[in-house]
Amino acid sequence: MRLQNYAKDYITLQKRSYHNIFDMLTIVQDCAEQTRNYWSVRIGLNTHARTAAEHWHSALKQRRNASRKLVDSGYEIMEKYFSDIGC
Repeated sequence: MRLQNYAKDYITLQKRSYHNIFDMLTIVQDCAEQTRNYWSVRIGLNTHARTAAEHWHSALKQRRNASRKLVDSGYEIMEKYFSDIGC
């Protein structure tokens, strides 16, 4: 029973670490997007180039959110497994 508690605590630690890292990467990605917006205006990129960059960043955000949901569902499955066995 103790090993199961350790495993559950380890999964919780991994989940928290993942969320912290993911949140930090989200901040970095958002800052990169703001920097791109700023410099695209400053250097005078045309509307088509800015639109293409905006579509690219939108696609990245959608994939980022899908990745987070996928990993979160994996953690939920593991947490449910350990709660079902009595941890």
